[in-house]
This record gives sequence, C-alpha cells and structure tokens, in this order.
Amino acid sequence: MPGVQGIDQRRLVDDAPTRNRDHDRARGHGREFLRTQQRDAIADPRKQNTFKTKHLNTWVAAASPWLNLHRLQLAGNPDITLESMRGKPCVVGLDLASKVDVASCVFLFREEIDVTSHDSTAKEYLMGLKDYGDCTFPINWIPGNAIHKALWDAAEDDEPTNFQIKDDPTTPTMTLAFAALVKTQPTMDFPIDAAVTAEVTLRVTGDVLMTVTGSGS
Repeated sequence: MPGVQGIDQRRLVDDAPTRNRDHDRARGHGREFLRTQQRDAIADPRKQNTFKTKHLNTWVAAASPWLNLHRLQLAGNPDITLESMRGKPCVVGLDLASKVDVASCVFLFREEIDVTSHDSTAKEYLMGLKDYGDCTFPINWIPGNAIHKALWDAAEDDEPTNFQIKDDPTTPTMTLAFAALVKTQPTMDFPIDAAVTAEVTLRVTGDVLMTVTGSGS
C-alpha cells in the first residue's frame, strides 16, 4: 500500500525536510537543492506553502502569508504585557473582518513624557516620539543591479536613504514610504544550485507614510 510522506509544520526549520524524499529523488533533487529551497521558505513566508506542498507533502489551508510570523515573535519583548502598559495612552486597530477573513486586534502604545513644572496647576504630559525600529527583507542578489549596488554603497554612508515598500499588486495596494539607514552590507548566501540571496536590514529614521490605493471589501 502506498504511503504519503509528511512532516510537522513546526519542523520547517529542522534539518529533517532536507533528507532525500522519494518524489524529490525521482525529479533529480538532491539534499543541497532542498536546503536551498528550505532557506528560501524560512526567509520568505510567501514561499513556505510551495515548499511544504511540493517537497514535504504537507497539506496547507491558508493563503500565502506576507509576514514572517516567526521573526515577528522573536522581535517581541516578553516583559511588555497588557498589564504592564495599563494606564498608558493606547490606539486600538480592529479588523472587523468578514466570515471568510481572519479578524485581528492591534494595540499601539506610546510613552508619555512628564513636563509638569512648578507653574503647572495639574500634571502635564507630552507624547513620546514614535520609533519604527528595523526592517529586514530578503532579495535575490544580482551583482550588476543598480539598486542592489546602491544598497551596498548605502551601508557605507552616514546619510539616510529614501525607500518605498509595496505589497503584492492586489486591490487595494498599500505603500510605505520612509527614510532609513542601511545598517550593514547585505548578508549573502551562495548555494550550489540556486540563486544567490541576500538579507538587507534597514533602521527606519523619521516617520513612515502609508498610502492605500484602490478599494477592497
């Protein structure tokens, strides 16, 4: 009786998926090829479903994500809880969703600055400055590409560079515009039988402008 080989999705980052599976051997895919595909899937969440279905025989139900949830969780501070932020100003973003969507709720807190003086008749406060932190993304490195060359050179520059990040060409389309410092030269990976990839980390400086074009339900 034929069997179906599968793997726990939590083991995506393990070495287990890179062992030669029957269907990959039949297509001439070796261990190094699978490792390259695995690295791409870990770095780019949009490629995870393809890796799981084509190489792990794993059934997936969700559409391809645009955000790497694992990295987002690693970036969190476990000392910050809703209880620890009690009493601070908060803006809540709520996705009311539809019956086929996934609802979400986001809490945005900003620090208060106490500016009370001897002349004050009551406590006085100002809102602290926003800090957008770092932005990390993968690219397929092309040595002769002018934009990739500019990223490399910008890491040596002390001046911020203007960037725009757009989501997939769907409707509506979101664009984030901001200035940022390229923290280091892109970190490259040179696989044997795949594209050269690189990871770029930006430090956002100043405000971020979000625009949305088109309309959606």
